[in-house]
Order: sequence, then structure tokens, then C-alpha cells
Amino acid sequence: MLKLNGEGAYRWHTFYGGSGDDHGGAIVLDGGGNIYVAGVSDATWNGPDGEAPLNAFSSIQHTSDIVVVKTSPKDRSTTIVTSSANPSSFGQSVTFTATVTSGVGTPTGMVTFKDGGVTLGTGSLNGSGVATYATSALAVGNHAITAEYSGDGNYLGSASDTLAQVVNKAGTTTTLQSSANPSTLGEEVTFTATVSGAGSTPTGSITFKDGGVTLGSGSLNGSGVATYSTSALAGGSHSITAEYGGDETYLGSSDTLEQTVNKAATTTTLQSSLNPSTFGEEITFAATVTSGVGTPTGSITFKDGGTTLDTVSLVGGVATYSTSALAVGNHSITAEYSGDGNYLASTGTLEQVVQMALWLPCVHVSHSAG
Repeated sequence: MLKLNGEGAYRWHTFYGGSGDDHGGAIVLDGGGNIYVAGVSDATWNGPDGEAPLNAFSSIQHTSDIVVVKTSPKDRSTTIVTSSANPSSFGQSVTFTATVTSGVGTPTGMVTFKDGGVTLGTGSLNGSGVATYATSALAVGNHAITAEYSGDGNYLGSASDTLAQVVNKAGTTTTLQSSANPSTLGEEVTFTATVSGAGSTPTGSITFKDGGVTLGSGSLNGSGVATYSTSALAGGSHSITAEYGGDETYLGSSDTLEQTVNKAATTTTLQSSLNPSTFGEEITFAATVTSGVGTPTGSITFKDGGTTLDTVSLVGGVATYSTSALAVGNHSITAEYSGDGNYLASTGTLEQVVQMALWLPCVHVSHSAG
């Protein structure tokens, strides 16, 4: 009820009632089904906010006040909205539930769910006055979710308070694989990292590491896969890690595997500078160690049968040993390569023949006179 004085100035508004007489003069029905009654009243009503009562006849020259009463055939409704998971993670399905109640009966009709000013979808109220909307498409961040009930033939519409829905970044799983494990020194190995997450495919890059040393990086393709290839791993065991740094939607993750690189095979070739030789002549034995990849390092042990002659370091894959002390006869000369951190051992052998020196007697002929 709205109360105006005889001058048309606002005095107060309240529910219809009070002592005295009220007189209706006209009634109007609008398109929304609301009923308006206009009339006059000489009743005494309580003032607003605990003020003293107002009376139509006190210090006012007019004898009554103008009164307009509005009534609606529809009942009020109240809408609340809740979330099934708050905070949620990106890609996680979240169900928003709107419950519409009234003092009398159960409202029917539709509820519109909104994220800020953007409509997410709609849901019909069931027999308990409940409507739901589920989505897994909310972006990472904060969302202002509301539920708006449009009303029906018996109930006025209402809107919920704003629900602050938080969507966090989603977790990921990184899986690392090797194209050849174990591999051999010099063999190319391709490491493949696959990153998966809920919903869409993660983006960004992968950093590949050997222990604490960065080998290289690769960008994730449309399938969430990045690769790195190398043939430079030394022999031995390597702790290879693929580290995904995350993106705007996904958290980072990593995976590790143990890559074994076996030593490469070698071939040792032994040559003699003079074979056969003559007793007392100097002979040089040259041992050359080769492999399918790189140049072996380490040392060569030269032997005559089971007897060690000398041990010499390789220079450019070659080691030499010279001697003039071999006895007359056949000698099984061996060059034994002991291997190193990257190369396997190997041996080269030859038969060295040392011949006896030929000594011719010197005959001196003397001729005397006569």
C-alpha cells in the first residue's frame, strides 16, 4: 500500500490495514494480472521505521488521504543455486542445481543458468522445484554463476544470489618412451613424451634432461606429443627426464626412464714393419683400433705369447711398439685393447718370424814372392 497526502506528496507505504475507514473508488487489472485499487482513507496508520502514527486529519486541511493498493495473483518465489564441486578443475564436470521455493506449493517452469552475462543453458523444474545444468567447459578462473527463474502462471520469477565458482588448472600425466633401450654407443635414440589431461589436449613444450643436464626441448603437437632425438649419449646408464611446464589450462608434470647405452664393438689390427726379420733387426709393431662410431681411447698391451712386451697408450686410435730383442724363431705377437668407457675390448694377432743372421767366413789369401 502506498499512501499520499492530499497534496499528492509521498507519506509512507505499508501493508493494507489500520483503524478507520478506507474507501475504494476504482479497480484496474493490468496485462500481468496485477490488480490496482484506488481510493481514499481517513485511517490512522503507523509511520515508517517506528515514527509516530500519521493521521489524515492532523495539521492537514484535507479530510482524507489518497490510497493505491496493488495486489498480485501470483506468489513470490525464491531461487538458490549450488555447485557440485567448488573449486573444480578444468575439464571436470560440474553440476549447478537451482532450487525454487515459495510459501505455498511448488513452482514450475524453467530456470536459466548464467555465467556473468552469458547464458550457459536452461533446465526445467522437476516436481520438487529443482532444475540442474551440468558442464565441463568452464575455463580456468573465477565464474559468477546465477540461476534465474522466469516464473509461471502462479509464481513470480526470481533470481539467485551469485555463486562464485572457481575453476583451477587441471592435472596432467606425462609418459616418456625410448625408441631403443638398451641402445649402442652412436646409435640414434628418439625420446617421445606424451602429455594427457582432462578435456582438451595440453599445449606448450617438453624439456628433455639427462640427469641435471638439459639435452633439448620440443613443442607439443596437436596430439600432445613432443620428441627429441640424439646419438651423442655416452656409454652407461642415463636418467632421462621429460618435463612438461604446463600452460594456461594445465599444470606441469614429468616422467623419467633409465636409458642404457651399451659400449660399441671394436676391431684391433696388428701390423709388423718387417716380417720376416733377421735376428737383431729392429721391428715396429703397430696396433690400430677402430669402431663403427668415434675413435677409441685407452691402451694396447703388446705380448709375445704369454709374455708382456709393453703397454702403450692409443693416440688417434694407434699404438706402436719397437724392439730388436726377439730371438730367432716364430713369435705369436698379440695386441690387446682393454676398452674404455664407451668401447669394448678387442685383440689383434700376427706371427712374427725372426731368422738367423747369415755369417760368411772371410778368407784372406796371401801371395809370397818367388
